[in-house]
Amino acid sequence: ADINIPGLVKSDALGELGGVTGGIEFIQRPTSHDQSFGGFRGRVDTGVGYGNFLVRPGDGNERVQSGSSLILEVGAGAQFYIPTSTGRFPISGEIFYRVAEPRNGDAEKIQSFGLKLKIDI
Repeated sequence: ADINIPGLVKSDALGELGGVTGGIEFIQRPTSHDQSFGGFRGRVDTGVGYGNFLVRPGDGNERVQSGSSLILEVGAGAQFYIPTSTGRFPISGEIFYRVAEPRNGDAEKIQSFGLKLKIDI
């Protein structure tokens, strides 16, 4: 689940306000006995969301309209292990692409790229 707190405060701001996604994740396990590299990761999520979208109808009157959307997010990254006094803990970095396609045909989709850092504890 994602929630955009600044978007909720400023009601006319463009962007996603929130969404719920689910998907599949692939984590490659290395064949060597490397103590620091944990393998590559890939992920595909899809779901539904709600947001403020820019509407550009044929008459040229742009406006912001709230509505539901379909979400697709695709990411790739790598996992590493950080040594500690009690063992190792995994940390991973990922770059992803996300698109929110509004259900209203006149509204423009929202596309973004991002970075994620995941620490498993």
